[in-house]
Amino acid sequence: MHELYIALAMSHDERLILIALVLGVVACVGIYLLGHRRELRRLRLALDAMPDGLALFDAKDRLVSWNSRYEVLRYGLPLYRGQSYMEIVRQGLAADLFVDPDTDKEAWLAERLKVRRGGGFLDVRTFDGLWMRCSERHTAKGGWVTVYTDITDLKRAEEAMARAHELAREADQIKSEFLANMSHEIRTPMNGIIGMNSLMLMTDLTPTQQRYAGVIQTSAEGLMTIFNDILDVARLEAGAVEMAQVQFDLDDLLRGVESQARGDALAKGLAFEVKAGEGAWPGVVGDPARLRQVLVHLLHNAVKFTDAGRVAVDVRRKALSAGRTAMRIEVTDTGPGVPKALQSALFEPFRQADGGATRRHGGVGLGLAICRHTVHLMGGGIGVADRPEGGAVFWVELTLPNAQPAAAAQAAA
Repeated sequence: MHELYIALAMSHDERLILIALVLGVVACVGIYLLGHRRELRRLRLALDAMPDGLALFDAKDRLVSWNSRYEVLRYGLPLYRGQSYMEIVRQGLAADLFVDPDTDKEAWLAERLKVRRGGGFLDVRTFDGLWMRCSERHTAKGGWVTVYTDITDLKRAEEAMARAHELAREADQIKSEFLANMSHEIRTPMNGIIGMNSLMLMTDLTPTQQRYAGVIQTSAEGLMTIFNDILDVARLEAGAVEMAQVQFDLDDLLRGVESQARGDALAKGLAFEVKAGEGAWPGVVGDPARLRQVLVHLLHNAVKFTDAGRVAVDVRRKALSAGRTAMRIEVTDTGPGVPKALQSALFEPFRQADGGATRRHGGVGLGLAICRHTVHLMGGGIGVADRPEGGAVFWVELTLPNAQPAAAAQAAA
């Protein structure tokens, strides 16, 4: 009544002004709502143009809004505002949209809900062969945003890459088996050639015949070394080599390797040194024959590529817990060293640091490849680095179990 009295007390002009103000406010609100509606329409068009399916859920996990792509991915299943997320997922499971009919649907649903709670993603395959990545994100007000992204091309590329990798692995295994078989077949007649030539060298020969037979013997033995290396690489790459697990003493192994390499080093006028630390160390368990082969290869290369100076072996050991011993063996030389650009490829088959090394020093570049495969089978690492004073350092790192004290004492005895 008070407002009515005020209105009646107004003059004609005052009432016109009030009406104009009210109409202005109504017009402003209308313009704002019209503009807001246009912005919502633009936003809706933008969401519908997205290649991904998008749906928004409120804090109670009820559907609020979605774009047309999300609706397409539901393959005609009903969608309405207020629909719960669980109902939407179970509809898809009942229609076998995302799983095979024989799939444990409850286990799949549990995994799906786990991803939703954690805010991650899950890759699912639809019944028509498409792959969808379902991503879940939490909103600031406690709701969820679900996004379906078509990753079919990505999955097909991954499958093609996996098939190509498998074919390459099979081809590599076939190649390795072929090399192993061929090397074995070639070694048989080569053994006959070397054996018969050795017998011929024991007979009465003229000096010329003796010289010719000596060349045959040297060439045949060099060729046999190459065949043995090829056979080793082929067997290692084919996974046909198993590491022995026997107890041995590293110091004894080093003394044997030292006696084998010292003569070659002294013959070239090189100084030779072995540093194995002081004190007694427990025996270890591993493959001493293969470890000896690695060290012989490294020392042979060091002597072969060093024209002056020295070759040294440095062994460092460290006792670990749980009855294990870590060791690092370094073979150093004062040769030309290895350029950094070639160090990563040096342990690949048929690769050498110097393109002319084969012609000058001999060999086909298989020794370091054999070392790499062997050390990796032992669970260790191998590498090369330059020495600050010049030359190269080839290192091997291994961690081996300690031998049982009683067995180690018996082996030493």
